[in-house]
Amino acid sequence: MSVGRNQKKGIDYFPLDVNFDNSIEMVIARFGDQAMNVVIRLWQMIYANEGYYIIYDEDTIYMLSRKCIDVDENYVKSVIDYMIKKDIFDINKFEEYNILTSKRIQSNYKTAIRLRKTNDINNNNYVIKDISNVRKEQSKVKESKVNKSKEEKTTKKENNDVGVVSLKLQELGVVFNSLILDTIETWLESHSLEMIELAIIKAAHQNKRNVGYINGILNNWYNDGIVKPEHIKTKSKDKGITPEWYDQYDEEFKNRTKPQNKKDVDLETLKNQLEGL
Repeated sequence: MSVGRNQKKGIDYFPLDVNFDNSIEMVIARFGDQAMNVVIRLWQMIYANEGYYIIYDEDTIYMLSRKCIDVDENYVKSVIDYMIKKDIFDINKFEEYNILTSKRIQSNYKTAIRLRKTNDINNNNYVIKDISNVRKEQSKVKESKVNKSKEEKTTKKENNDVGVVSLKLQELGVVFNSLILDTIETWLESHSLEMIELAIIKAAHQNKRNVGYINGILNNWYNDGIVKPEHIKTKSKDKGITPEWYDQYDEEFKNRTKPQNKKDVDLETLKNQLEGL
């Protein structure tokens, strides 16, 4: 009896769009240009091995950090966790089987293997049917809870915070659009309003009037443990020296009107205004 070769699982190439969609652009905006390297390398690992998914464990994180230049394991994990949180990788399959996969990845894989006589697809890991048709009742319940949680998070205070940052960016000269609004909401998930205001003021003093530069400031501060305004004086590289731009923030904070006197910002109205930009 002859012994045949092992059936190939992965594929040799995959399509890479000229322009990334908004979800991937948001990952890059949040974590910097190195995130693009992490994402593409991760896709390569998925397509080359199992073809349509990869197990998310310490080995995956370690191998990915080795493949990318100038990134550590913590950075890789932060990028992937964010992509799971934003459902770029299917949340249900991650929670059930601890794997990274998506409808787009599996659609590409299915197209690539269409001429193969056999395949080793595990239906438990496959999401195309679930996503394109009706999800399981359990998934519906989970999705409902997630949507309810998102609605509850959009409180009046958060709407005001988005409005404050929006106005400051416009004062800085940033050309506003809906993607900028998404970036602001992402910032507020990880950073306080005060730290975002500080980053904008610092960028203005350095004549860097773009969102990417502000994002870099926030990420550097966060990595250095600078998460409160007072940390600028105690944890920065120039300890004991108060930067000029911090004095401006200090003055603005003292002169700030009381919260009850501030006009509430309607986030939905702001979003509707940006739809036409």
